[in-house]
Amino acid sequence: MIRIQYVLFLLIFLFETVPVFAADITIHCTSDSCSNEKIELFGSNKNWYPGMWIKKTLGVKNTSSKDGIFVKIKPVEQDLDTSGCQLESQMILSVSNSSNKKVLWGGSLRDFYSTTNALPLSFISAKNTQEYIFT
Repeated sequence: MIRIQYVLFLLIFLFETVPVFAADITIHCTSDSCSNEKIELFGSNKNWYPGMWIKKTLGVKNTSSKDGIFVKIKPVEQDLDTSGCQLESQMILSVSNSSNKKVLWGGSLRDFYSTTNALPLSFISAKNTQEYIFT
């Protein structure tokens, strides 16, 4: 009887656990600068098709012991398709805060790469980490 209970416990444990994933990319920042300032979240070697989606997590760690930082993201200019189907106008990007799931920015890839201003994400206090989800 004890053996059956033990096996049932193991089966429940195996099927009820939720996987925990680390950030795909982590950036370390101080009040002066950040490491890995230029990153590529989505590889250019993907074969996109209708209905495809990708989720990437970006972690930002404030390594400063006394200063909080305000995190902003500025996309690097890309050559956008000016002829044909203009796929970047049809593809939607969403940036959200992983802790509260609040959407911080949303729009087409064309809008994202065409922006001239840095997009504000959040404030991170000293010695804390925040993760952002890009989908």
